[in-house]
Amino acid sequence: MELLDEARETIVTAFEQAEPWLPPQLALAEERLRQDAGRLAAADDLVSGYQARL
Repeated sequence: MELLDEARETIVTAFEQAEPWLPPQLALAEERLRQDAGRLAAADDLVSGYQARL
């Protein structure tokens, strides 16, 4: 029983001290998605303007 209690305590302590890990590429990917979303919005505006003139 003592071994089980030690294991439980170790697991709980490790969980409480854990910090989320994010890969360094995440920030770059997020910025790239923002840029792509901006480019797509601009393209949509151009297509809408073109369609309105037809």
